Amino acid sequence: MSTHCITNPNHPTYPELESQLHRHVDNLFRRYSKLILLRIDFAYLSHLSEFIHQDVHGLCADMVKLENRLKDINGIAGYAWVAEYGMDHRHHAHCAIFINAQIRNKAWPVFMEIKKQWEGITEEEGYAHRCAPQNHYEVRCEEVTRYYEEDGINAMKYILSYMAKEAQKPDGINARVSYIADEIRTGRRRKCK
Repeated sequence: MSTHCITNPNHPTYPELESQLHRHVDNLFRRYSKLILLRIDFAYLSHLSEFIHQDVHGLCADMVKLENRLKDINGIAGYAWVAEYGMDHRHHAHCAIFINAQIRNKAWPVFMEIKKQWEGITEEEGYAHRCAPQNHYEVRCEEVTRYYEEDGINAMKYILSYMAKEAQKPDGINARVSYIADEIRTGRRRKCK
């Protein structure tokens, strides 16, 4: 049984958005046997014009461009992102990238590829921040989680619950999740515990 709750109690959430993000994790594990969660924040450099002039529509357009480029990065199983606004970072996006751990087992090289794509999309006016795992965090991302590991799956959902928080969404909910292809029917069928 899980040792922590799935929802972060420090941040009230939009229940419908949180449910959507949690369902996305479940659907990814129906398709993939092992995943790694990579958390990235995307924003604009504060000393450049894009920081001041960007609005939620421009941010969402940039994120959709990034979605299209993620398809070309080997090993990405899926993603989810949410647009937010805060005084420090202005318009920014919290993103969860799910890496197929059957293909790639390290998050750092994937992050570097995504960072390069983001910088290209924003013409060097944007930056990508990897939310690196810290020892003092209640749960950590960037660990291989298998489809039968309830604690690992709940840890992913706990991390994603932060993306569903009510705060910093003055433009309402602007979020997207990846399309997940149908389950592959080759090989031995998975036995769930």
